Amino acid sequence: AGAVASAKLGSLRVSFKVDKVATLANGSEEVTLSPLHDLSTHADSRVSTSAPQGSITLTIDNHKVQGFLALGKTYFVDFHEAR
Repeated sequence: AGAVASAKLGSLRVSFKVDKVATLANGSEEVTLSPLHDLSTHADSRVSTSAPQGSITLTIDNHKVQGFLALGKTYFVDFHEAR
C-alpha cells in the first residue's frame, strides 16, 4: 500500500481504501475512497509525509461496473498526465 512515484515515467501510484458505497435514488452507485499511508514506501515516493488527506468520490451509473469497488477493499489508483 501507499504511493510510488516515478518522475521518469511521469506517473504516481497510490493505494486507496473504499470507505463508503451508497446507492443513489437514480440507481447509480456512489463510491468514496481515501488514500492509505504506507511507511514501508521510501519517503521520497510517498504522497504525504504524514497521514494523507483527501478522498476520491465516483458516481458509477454503468450497472455492469457497479459492485466492482467493494467496501473495505484496497485498490491502486494510477495517475498519468492526460495528453
